[in-house]
Amino acid sequence: MREFTDSRTYVSPWLSKEQEQLISKYRFRGGHVFVSAFEPDARAECLNCRDLGFVYVWFCKDGPFASPPLGVGKWCDGGPGLKKGWYKVDQHIALPCPKCRIAEDGGLRMKEAAERLNK
Repeated sequence: MREFTDSRTYVSPWLSKEQEQLISKYRFRGGHVFVSAFEPDARAECLNCRDLGFVYVWFCKDGPFASPPLGVGKWCDGGPGLKKGWYKVDQHIALPCPKCRIAEDGGLRMKEAAERLNK
């Protein structure tokens, strides 16, 4: 069986110091965190979120698994400190883009995001 390779270039969004701290706390408790990368779009005013106003973050408790777990799963191709496979999603959060702050008024506040993760 031939393995699929993706030749496209992806961008991993920049996060604020406060957002990085939230992720570090989750990882310290043994979780895995994935920040959704995307293809760059030259038409976007904000290259960090492609004018969506949000940066999407997946917080996962368990994994990797060979097949998708029950509930919501997130695929990972592997990388530094992560093995290839499926991870069980604990929370999927849209954090306000720290660069353009388009969604700051309507987006999830960091305090609210932290409270959701601590449940």
